[in-house]
Amino acid sequence: MIPTIYELSEGVEVHLYPDWIENPEAAFREAEKLSWGPEVVTMYAKPSVIRRRTVDYGLGYTYNATAKPSVDWEPLPRKLQHKLEAQFGIDWPQCACNEYVDEDAYIGCHHDKDTVVDGEKREPLYIASISLGAMRRMVLTPPGANLKVSMTVTGLMGVPGAVGIDLPSGSLLLFSNATNRTVTGWKHAVPKARKGEVGKRISLTYRHF
Repeated sequence: MIPTIYELSEGVEVHLYPDWIENPEAAFREAEKLSWGPEVVTMYAKPSVIRRRTVDYGLGYTYNATAKPSVDWEPLPRKLQHKLEAQFGIDWPQCACNEYVDEDAYIGCHHDKDTVVDGEKREPLYIASISLGAMRRMVLTPPGANLKVSMTVTGLMGVPGAVGIDLPSGSLLLFSNATNRTVTGWKHAVPKARKGEVGKRISLTYRHF
């Protein structure tokens, strides 16, 4: 399986495998049945429930103070974990899943954060994100970019140097810590889409440390 390669800058690449899952419709139906729960974020000391629902598996992912604990692996995330291990020959002990219920559900510009492994904080060495359902665009923004823009596809694509990648159902997006690295790396987001443009999207994002 040969990926489409997006070169963001020298030595920094993102690889897209557009047809990584053979039957994305069946996988999407199974993904809808995962143990989804509300995602709570705290801003200005006030917690609120956002539009995007989540569930995590494997290693705990303490990306914020209100992060939920991981649950036991369910069949679909475990099956995809084994498929990743077979293809790339490394382990993927953590999986964070997001359900974007409609075009208003989004995730802002961020680096995937470190995780405690054997008592030590480690940044992810590789990140593999699988998309199911409606196609959404991921926008990657370069280090030091001014991100005081609307958190929409149009707003973020107006950032100088931004790169947009459409993620079809059944696709796999793979990148390393050279892309994600805190401070010096690129940030990535799945911004809001236009009204009525898309339906539900589900992502399963695996990390190797």
